[in-house]
Amino acid sequence: MTENNCLPEKHKDYYDKVTRADYMRNWRANHPNYIRDWERQKTLNPERHIKKRAYNLAYSRLHPEKRGKHRTNEQARAQNCVKKIPVEKCEFCGDTETLVRHHPDYGYPKIVVICCRSCHRHIHEELKNNVN
Repeated sequence: MTENNCLPEKHKDYYDKVTRADYMRNWRANHPNYIRDWERQKTLNPERHIKKRAYNLAYSRLHPEKRGKHRTNEQARAQNCVKKIPVEKCEFCGDTETLVRHHPDYGYPKIVVICCRSCHRHIHEELKNNVN
């Protein structure tokens, strides 16, 4: 194992025997008052939350390409909501077989129209004709 210069001399032998995760787990267990006070300081400092929010907003403006991961999570949550919508019959022809969910506008993923595959195909054909 490599040299551990950052640890106090009395802890070096112990650290060489266990991993860092085990060391930290043991340290937290032996210092509950310190951990409790540290957690309390984090929650009692409202300026910390304001600064963190400002930093996150500035970062997202500087790096818009990194927002894709968060948008994917939002879409996944919306998809879970959509899956809970009961699917009984097509809203256009009343067919009860081969039903699919159609999103009229992908900007609003929770707005869904239940339709059969043939009506869904007609909807997309009309959309293609309107674009051209």
